[in-house]
Amino acid sequence: MSLLSVHYSDYLAIWQSQDTITLWILIAILFVGFILFVLIKIYYLHIKQQYENKLANYNLQRTYELQLQRATIESIENERKRLGADLHDALLSQLTILRLKLQLGAPSSTLDPILEHCIQDGRRISHDLFPPMLENKSIEDLIVDILSPWKKIFHVPIITDIRQVKHFSNEVKLHLIRAVQEICTNISKHANANTIEVHIRLSARYNVLYIADNGIGFTTSDKPGIGMQNIHNRISLIHGKYKVQQRPGTRFIIVF
Repeated sequence: MSLLSVHYSDYLAIWQSQDTITLWILIAILFVGFILFVLIKIYYLHIKQQYENKLANYNLQRTYELQLQRATIESIENERKRLGADLHDALLSQLTILRLKLQLGAPSSTLDPILEHCIQDGRRISHDLFPPMLENKSIEDLIVDILSPWKKIFHVPIITDIRQVKHFSNEVKLHLIRAVQEICTNISKHANANTIEVHIRLSARYNVLYIADNGIGFTTSDKPGIGMQNIHNRISLIHGKYKVQQRPGTRFIIVF
């Protein structure tokens, strides 16, 4: 028997010994255990990251909802203040003048214009509180109606492009026409304009309300006032988006 054959037999005996087999089995178990540990650790980190992401998204959504609730309450308070100012500055002041004239025995010919003015102011305030036929009218008809009083002050061309008839909730209708009222009020106060151009487009993909004036516009550095904040809040409440552009003049583009 050659020396090589003897050495091979010795090596084979060593590899086939019980201790060697046990050692390799132990090494294999440790290796598999390490791989399993790494996989479990990766899976745990993945699940933990998913949970943290969901928690962050929930907190972000909750924060947004709380901000929206506060903004809604603020909008309601601002609306009440505006209504109180309308009652005091428009209706009550006219009624006070009417009472004084009655006490002085003024002729009816001088009282009729004041009384008519009071009636018109009362109708306008009532209309602002809750537009008539809100449930039975389409959004485009409501916008046309809400713009009607402004035609006494401005030239108001209105273009409707109804590619698909849609039915909106009363909440969407109310917030949208309130936003239109606020935009028109801002134009009348700040724009120095004589025209308000309105486009309404309803389609399968999106709905757009476009309102533009031919006034002096504003600078982007201007601090947003209560009116702009109210517009933002109302559009947010109906999950819409809007942007304001200058050309010059100002145009509002609302997607809802």
